[in-house]
Amino acid sequence: MDKMENKINLSIREKVSAWHVQNTNTYKKFIRNFEKTSSSNMDFFRKLVLVVSENIPEEIEELWQCLINRDEDASCSIFETYGDMFDRCANESHCFSVDISSGEVREYEDVENLQLQKGEVLFSKQISDSVFKKMPRKIKSLFGDDTNTESEDVIMGAFVILAAALIAVPKFIQNLVSKQKQHYQLAYALSYFLIFDHGLMKVQKKLSTLMITQNWDLQSQMMSDLLSRDLVNISVSHGYDTKADWVAQSKEEDEETAESINATLAKVKGSGGRRADFGSIEDMCMGDKKQLMQLIQQYLDEEKGTVSLAYLFYVLKDTDHISVRDYKAFHRAITLAFPDKNIKGVTKPQARYSEVLEIANTLLADDYLKYRDYNCTKWKNAHKVINRWLSIFNSEN
Repeated sequence: MDKMENKINLSIREKVSAWHVQNTNTYKKFIRNFEKTSSSNMDFFRKLVLVVSENIPEEIEELWQCLINRDEDASCSIFETYGDMFDRCANESHCFSVDISSGEVREYEDVENLQLQKGEVLFSKQISDSVFKKMPRKIKSLFGDDTNTESEDVIMGAFVILAAALIAVPKFIQNLVSKQKQHYQLAYALSYFLIFDHGLMKVQKKLSTLMITQNWDLQSQMMSDLLSRDLVNISVSHGYDTKADWVAQSKEEDEETAESINATLAKVKGSGGRRADFGSIEDMCMGDKKQLMQLIQQYLDEEKGTVSLAYLFYVLKDTDHISVRDYKAFHRAITLAFPDKNIKGVTKPQARYSEVLEIANTLLADDYLKYRDYNCTKWKNAHKVINRWLSIFNSEN
């Protein structure tokens, strides 16, 4: 595992970005495998499905077989253990919670005055019904009678399956964690794909291609439509892609898929924020990226102290070699790309950069020392460093 994984103060986006900086070849291989996907080669998606399916707890597989086969006499350990509790909760007099860390299931009778402990996830008939109401009709039909998706049997079927699934979540997580080394690179590659590389949009495009080439039946097309709506919803609401990105892509889709995308966009709310703020320093560089990364490495080797990053950012901006406007985004990217440099906090260099911006015309002039305020070690060093590296980075234009 990479060095950045141990920095627990980093956000998920920052960890994923750091992984990509250190594993570019692994990610390129991941993308090549994705691009090979076709109606005759589903290895990429099969591998992703296996990561999930091979870690599903046995109890859930038992439950699924009971429901699929409609066999009320079949053995199902979840029903044997929690069946009575499900009955009490179905009558809305009780509810239960699952401790995600320990897996402990706790039943509660006093629903109104309930006080959950940290790590507990609550489940009740009311919560189940609320989730059920938002499901598309075709999904509701999977829980029972296809002809009457609002029947009490179907609603209760959904309640039982959702309750059992929640109880199984801690064991599912435990299974994944026990195999984290096995799935480590795939998990990070998939995360970068989704967060920074328009992964959900690429999956949608691939899905459309497969649907056309394979001439799917009506039910498969219906499931494809539901998946398309989920891809758009997750993509925009999590800030992976913008509504404008999806509008542009919808123009390249068939009429039905475009209508599905646009209908979903009309309902979903974006998360705000800018994906670019979490990119790698290499992604931010404009020009000969390889040469610029070498120069940045040279700068960090020669110019010591975290505050000198303020001067580097000024130089990169002034020479049009970096795309971001925000110093924090630059500082974050540099920290992730060069973990061995022991870069400190953002406050001081950000403040210094603001100072430099205000006085740059005077500070960088040849006669700056005629101003008494600049005749000090702080600004003499800034004048020397910035002018030197402006010349070096300008030579790259």
